[in-house]
Amino acid sequence: MSDSHTDSIAAGSWLNERYDTSGWQRLISQCGTVVAAVLIVLAGVPVGPLSGSVGTAAAADDGTPVVITGGGDGNLKLITANNETVKWTYSRPNNLGSVRDSEIGDGAVYATFADEVHKVDVTDGTKMWNYTGHEYRVRAIDIGPDGYVYSGSQDDELHKIDPSDGSTVWTYSYGSTVEAVETAASGHIYVAGGSGEVHKVNPDGTNEWTYTGDSNQVLSMAVDSGNAVYYGSYKGYIRKLDPSSGSKVWEYNGHSNDVNGLEVTDSGNLLSAAEDSEVHKIDPSGPSRIWTYTHSGWLRDVSSGSSGDVYASDIDGYIVRVDGDAGSQVWDRNAVRIRAYTVSAGTATIPSTVSGTVTDDDGDPLENATISATSGQSTKTDASGAYSLQLSPGEYTLSVSKSGYADASRSMTVGGSSASGVDFTLYESGTYEQRFVLDDQTTDRRFSDDPKLIVWRPSPPSTTTTFNHNDSAFVRLQDGQRYNLTVIDGLAYYERVGFEANRSQPRETLVVGARENQTTPTPTPTIPERLQVRFEELEDESDGQEVVVRSPEPVTEVNYTIINETDDPVYNDTQEFEEPREYYEGELDEIISTNGTELSEDARLRYSGEFANGSAFNGTVPFETFESSGFLGGPTGAAGSEGGGSTGGLVVLAGGALIVAYRYRDRLTTAVSRIAGRITN
Repeated sequence: MSDSHTDSIAAGSWLNERYDTSGWQRLISQCGTVVAAVLIVLAGVPVGPLSGSVGTAAAADDGTPVVITGGGDGNLKLITANNETVKWTYSRPNNLGSVRDSEIGDGAVYATFADEVHKVDVTDGTKMWNYTGHEYRVRAIDIGPDGYVYSGSQDDELHKIDPSDGSTVWTYSYGSTVEAVETAASGHIYVAGGSGEVHKVNPDGTNEWTYTGDSNQVLSMAVDSGNAVYYGSYKGYIRKLDPSSGSKVWEYNGHSNDVNGLEVTDSGNLLSAAEDSEVHKIDPSGPSRIWTYTHSGWLRDVSSGSSGDVYASDIDGYIVRVDGDAGSQVWDRNAVRIRAYTVSAGTATIPSTVSGTVTDDDGDPLENATISATSGQSTKTDASGAYSLQLSPGEYTLSVSKSGYADASRSMTVGGSSASGVDFTLYESGTYEQRFVLDDQTTDRRFSDDPKLIVWRPSPPSTTTTFNHNDSAFVRLQDGQRYNLTVIDGLAYYERVGFEANRSQPRETLVVGARENQTTPTPTPTIPERLQVRFEELEDESDGQEVVVRSPEPVTEVNYTIINETDDPVYNDTQEFEEPREYYEGELDEIISTNGTELSEDARLRYSGEFANGSAFNGTVPFETFESSGFLGGPTGAAGSEGGGSTGGLVVLAGGALIVAYRYRDRLTTAVSRIAGRITN
């Protein structure tokens, strides 16, 4: 524990506590006004249990350091140091006191709350367990090389705690308030505090030796790779003790006030932070000072990262980063709302949130799709298709699967910040991406402005896409399924019926118009091409119209849309027939103006539907007068022609019980007053 003082900020209260360990003094201290904070600076590198000085500042490796803050309000927060984003907050449980010390190891944060020790998941800040074996406030904790937690308290005891369940392994009586606890690579534990004594405790909880050469309170400790221990006194000096005998090796007197923090760097140098507002880098072989950093306020703790830079915390809640070689300030920032008494060393991998949505090729969300990462984490989408995963920094492949759909995957790099919008589109099993290339051979290049491709299918009725600058359009198709294709560009349109999707031939050229001196053989008409529609004005009724629909195959469903001259839909409907129809004849009169929509002679009707045998049809029918001869309509019949005025009307090719007619005079009309149907085979 690097901080020796009580949590009281009443004038002079901490001075008395340094020497008085009686029960009433402890009670006064525990009931005093609590102002404290703990900060842990981390780097995104996973490690095992930590070793190093208790209450030392975390030396964040270069990259994405993270800070854990805890204070007098009893909240523990994990904050990214680069953008100050709060990753999680662990609130004071049961109104316990301030966070006094903390350590990180094995994917967890161990923090003190009054007389308790809490283990918190470092990834999300959830409590794993809390230890209640102490009677008074816990002043210091550390994690040994064996992964066990060691805590020292104002109840004069050192406890060894099982990290798996928070149970007590053994207790050791120090005899005075424990202010600092440090573990060595050898497995030994050093404990010191208010009496000025330093005890070396064996891994089984027995005493190996006691150093009694000092009567001044010990405030901080650090252990080097050779298991030698250093301690800092409130008188401003630092002493090194021999790990075998416990005898004093040397004394350093470079500070003029309390030495609150000690840390041994990776290179073996010693760092010290004191209330004289100075950080010293010391060569322990002398000892001799290498450099001095002078701060603007009292310093509470110090630590060094693997990059060599030094981090120190002050009494005003600031953290300062100092160049480890030159001793000059790199930056400082206000890290906590209240005083930052301690900073605990550690490194940890903090996961980032990766989130997105999973939809089908129509953009509809897919629920219960499974998203899995190569690291083993997995989750499922909710009703809105959303998901989120917690992933540590690194390279991953995310895979998505759902029954009835083809799997999808993508590779990504997860950094120190969250990644949203990692979306997936799943396609039905057996589908593939078909490329259509438009070859416009019309004389006047009618399809060179903004051509669009419509792929007609039973459900959904159609998919529309635009040809790109390479005259290519891409659509997902079901292998082996037949589709009808329509190409439109303004008033120009081209239709192809019965295109069969073939995964082995993912490129298809749509030739529009004939090449010069080249004849195109006339194909045998298909059933949809033989679908015929006749619409003409009745001879004996000036306001009446007659509609005749003939189909070579019974029709069960028709979808239709009226399109105006700007290619915008102005009306649509769907007719389903309980009894399939092959022939229909209807008479209509008393046409009434309805919504006042102006239609020009260039308006047309687009329709699609399904025969009783399950195959689909579609087509486009223009407005025609009763003077037009022959049958109108059909995907490649008269519906494919151009021009022609329209003073008569248009009828939906329903072939069923309900006929909806449109007459173009001055306005769009949609009423039917008399319908007579006759069904024949």
